[in-house]
Amino acid sequence: MEITSSLWSALSAVAAVVAAAITAGLLFVADSPVLPAVGMALLATAFFALSALPRVRAHHAYGPLNVGFVAAMLALWFATLRVGPAGESAVTGLVGGLAAVGLAVAAVELYRYRRGGVTPHLG
Repeated sequence: MEITSSLWSALSAVAAVVAAAITAGLLFVADSPVLPAVGMALLATAFFALSALPRVRAHHAYGPLNVGFVAAMLALWFATLRVGPAGESAVTGLVGGLAAVGLAVAAVELYRYRRGGVTPHLG
């Protein structure tokens, strides 16, 4: 089953609203918001708001942008864990490893995009 463009737009819009609510909660309700967590929420809000637009999703750079978004979210998650109580835990190390892999994949996709190609499952 393939998701229609209008359903994809609606899901992205709902995700943007949820991310915006999380951002507001972190900024106005949390006693001391962790900056990487606020960055994650802002990035998610912007990405999902843009993803709600069919014209943005149809752009040939949208696939590599997805990879960059995931890599940035993993890096910010790692930064959030590092400053929190998890600090040096195994989970923090795992997320750090995933962030490193995500950044490497994003670099490869950026290279492929600049050379005129896109990984088939991304574009």
